[in-house]
Amino acid sequence: MKQHPVVGMWVTADGDIRHKLLPNGRYEEQRGNRKSAYQGRRSVVGQP
Repeated sequence: MKQHPVVGMWVTADGDIRHKLLPNGRYEEQRGNRKSAYQGRRSVVGQP
């Protein structure tokens, strides 16, 4: 089965900042027209 390139996305109310949550535990932040403005690692702590 092919893995989807994005597992989730977080977007500010005005749509200016977008975080693409990647399946490898990383994220890519886009700001305005700037793709890959920031990159980093994400993790989930605790239980829902």
